[in-house]
Amino acid sequence: RPNRVEAAKYAKGKTVLDAFCYAGAFGVMAARNGAAGVTFLDASRQALDMASRNFAANAGCPGETLPGDALDTLASLRDGGRKFGVVCVDPPAFIKRKKDAEQGLNAYRRVNDLGLQLVENGGILTSCSCSHHLEAEALRRLIAQCAAKRGLNTQLLYQGFQEILLETETMLQKLFGTEQPVLPLSCSGTGAMTAAVHGLFLPGETVIVVNGGKFGERWSKIAAVRGLKVVEIDVAWGQAVTPA
Repeated sequence: RPNRVEAAKYAKGKTVLDAFCYAGAFGVMAARNGAAGVTFLDASRQALDMASRNFAANAGCPGETLPGDALDTLASLRDGGRKFGVVCVDPPAFIKRKKDAEQGLNAYRRVNDLGLQLVENGGILTSCSCSHHLEAEALRRLIAQCAAKRGLNTQLLYQGFQEILLETETMLQKLFGTEQPVLPLSCSGTGAMTAAVHGLFLPGETVIVVNGGKFGERWSKIAAVRGLKVVEIDVAWGQAVTPA
C-alpha cells in the first residue's frame, strides 16, 4: 500500500519499530527496503507468528518480536533507553463512536507521545489511524502538541491518500472533459452547493433560482452571500418551468 511504501523509503540502514504490527506489513516493507533491523510489537501472538513468517520470507536483516500490550511495551522500551530510526504506530480504532472521542483522543495522544520518545534524533514517526471519527487535522495537531511537550521539532513529510486524491482528480477531469483543476469535496449538501456557486459565478453576476421549496431558498441565500444578483421564480413543488 502507498503508506507502507512511503514509510519504507526512510528505512534504509535504520532500525525500525512496527508497533501494533498485526501481520507485519510495515516492518516487512521496511526490511525489503534495506532496514538494519526490525522489531515487531503486538498483543496477539497469532499476529506475531504471521509477522515472523512474512518477515522470514521477505527480509534479509535481523528481526525480533515483542508480545504484550502495546502501550505497556512501548513504555518499557522507552524506559530501557531504546531508540529507533523509524517508528510506526498503527493502533486499532480508538474512536468507534462519537461519544468515545475524548477517551479515544487521549489514547492516540499516549500512543504518539510514546512513539515520539522512541524515535532517534532525525528519525521518522509514521502515525496511522483507522478511526472514522478522527479527522486528519486533529491527529496532526495532537502529534504536534506531543512533540512540543517533549521539546522536539517536527516536519510533516507525507500525508496518506495523496495519490488516491490525485488519481480521483484525474478521473474527474476526464469525466467532465476539462483540464482545469477539480477539487473533490467531502461535505454536507449545503457545502457542495456553496462550493458550486463559488466555483461557477463571480460577484455581481446574475443568476436565476427556481424556488420550489427549501432548497430553492437555500440556493438564493448562498448566491446572495456570494454577491450575486438573484432573480427568483417561485413555483409550486414539482411544477415544471418553461424558460422565457
